[in-house]
Amino acid sequence: MSFSINAHLTKSEFVRMSVLRIYTNPIILFFCCVGVAALGFGLLEAFGAIPRIGDVYPTLFIGFFFAIAFPLFNAWFAARTYRYGNLSSQQVVYTFTDEGVWLNVATEMLPWEGLVRKQRVGGYLLLFTDRVSAFILPLAPFTPEQIDFVSAHVPKGRV
Repeated sequence: MSFSINAHLTKSEFVRMSVLRIYTNPIILFFCCVGVAALGFGLLEAFGAIPRIGDVYPTLFIGFFFAIAFPLFNAWFAARTYRYGNLSSQQVVYTFTDEGVWLNVATEMLPWEGLVRKQRVGGYLLLFTDRVSAFILPLAPFTPEQIDFVSAHVPKGRV
């Protein structure tokens, strides 16, 4: 079986997908919830809706950091990665074969062993080449048979 998928993400799509991917991690999701709760309690304490337990500023700082600053930093970092990344802002054609994956911007084929896991984030399929780096492909052009083909060759992860 052999098929090709065209992939190109706009900057806003890349940032949205990157931030969404970060929040699939349960630990980060937990700290974000702690931040929202701390921000809520801090604001309620600051406006006198609930009695103060102690100084309100540490609570507000923790809430601001985990609920607002951390997501903004991740969005900024994703935008920066898009700007300076080699493949992020280019139109890339991925050709999947029994031997591996060809990229129209590469000179060599990437064997299936070079993909360590897969992950579905929103409407995108991420194919990881190491712990952090991944090819980002939209799921819309894939047929169910093509998804099964990729899943069979990259056994770790979920689609």
